[in-house]
Amino acid sequence: MMYSFGIKAALISQVLVWVVSANLFDVATKQTRIIGGSEAPTTRYSYTVALTQGGSNFFCGGTLIAPDVVLTAAHCMGGSYNVAIGRHDLTSNGGEEIAMSKEIKHPNYNTGTDENDFALVILSKPTTLDIPFVKLNSDESFPSAGTMSRSMGWGDMAQSDDKTEISDVLMEVDVPVITNDECSQASGTDGSYTDSYANYIYPSMLCTFESGKDACQGDSGGPLIVPGASDGEDVQVGVVSWGIGCATKVFPGVFSRVSHVYDWIQETVCSESSDPSASSLCGPPPTNPPTPKPSNQPTNQPTTPSSILFSNIVTIGISNFEPN
Repeated sequence: MMYSFGIKAALISQVLVWVVSANLFDVATKQTRIIGGSEAPTTRYSYTVALTQGGSNFFCGGTLIAPDVVLTAAHCMGGSYNVAIGRHDLTSNGGEEIAMSKEIKHPNYNTGTDENDFALVILSKPTTLDIPFVKLNSDESFPSAGTMSRSMGWGDMAQSDDKTEISDVLMEVDVPVITNDECSQASGTDGSYTDSYANYIYPSMLCTFESGKDACQGDSGGPLIVPGASDGEDVQVGVVSWGIGCATKVFPGVFSRVSHVYDWIQETVCSESSDPSASSLCGPPPTNPPTPKPSNQPTNQPTTPSSILFSNIVTIGISNFEPN
């Protein structure tokens, strides 16, 4: 079973935090499976980043949404760390690592309910890698129930509570979206514990469910996307937040709903990034309007008409004259 740091007090005896400590990363061999998923293509999801204390000692995921801004979960925040960018295999030296400079939690993040579990990490410098930033969903009606979504991360691949198998390589898993009403009705016994989602699902959350498929410990802060044909066409709809268990037959995975705080993300990125115009959230800087061309229209009317007809022709010509 698991929850993020923002665990409900009534269930605290059943907590297993999604954020994993460094001593869980001693994996002797690479694994090629997530819970119900598989290894992601090495050239895909380049915007997915790892928050790390060095090398493969990562503790949360995130997404690059501007050259120096990462979207992640608020419950991941605290301490000093680097962000590994463009690194499919965390045991490699691929991509680059950039130190974090500033953390900005959503102002309405609630540690007791996990509402608005969002944070933006401002990097100490922009990435030099040519990576397409993931698009963020601004439509509250999307995704609808039944939409197939995809979660990525380097988190736990073991469904069992007493076993942890952290992946060295980026994994992916496809899961269908369900309604918040359906999610809040999840209740029952899984293994040795009984629990319920009643009164714990809020508008800032989004749920997915398919037995045997899920994100797990260590995936917190990572993306839930509706995939497109390429990185630049993927749409991020959620951020991995919390859940009871991993890939259980009873309890859905719970994500923070990106569209719910899209305006806050946009405003913060555009004010905090050192290069906001590089993000589609902010667009290019405004340009000055063009200076009007000077008119060649004469200032005085001709004063010597040769005839009345000629005078009328000249007048019409002047009144309809447009500058080049």
